[in-house]
Amino acid sequence: MRRKIFTAVALVLYAMIPVVHEVEAQDRLAASHQAEIQRIIVRVRFAFETEANCRNLFSNYQGDPRQTLERATFIYVGEALQPLGFAAATLAGTNQTFIGAGFYQDMRDVDGMATVLIHELMHQQGAGAEIDNYVDNYEQIATACRTRNSAR
Repeated sequence: MRRKIFTAVALVLYAMIPVVHEVEAQDRLAASHQAEIQRIIVRVRFAFETEANCRNLFSNYQGDPRQTLERATFIYVGEALQPLGFAAATLAGTNQTFIGAGFYQDMRDVDGMATVLIHELMHQQGAGAEIDNYVDNYEQIATACRTRNSAR
């Protein structure tokens, strides 16, 4: 009887190993999110400070993108956005952007992630569906801000 219980417990624990590893991986990404997002914010801030055309992308939405960046909150949501096909998402007009695990797909691509963040900041300032043709909008951002079109 003890052997059956031990075997059952061992099988349950063995079955949980992939789940535990997945949770640990998510926890590592969540923990590194704060440091990683700061790297991207520095790149976005640099674009706003040095590229007038980058700041001008926000002219239709009344406001200084530097102030939008300062009040922005970036919340890591793990895999929650993946079923929707998004790396990041913002409800237009709010200061909260949800960052999914897909955002960090290539941690070396700071310019590509900066483009996504600038797009999301445009939503924070009130941009709606008019900027949701990602290939075109990301190209516009990449050109104006000297970043990379990560939609390609």
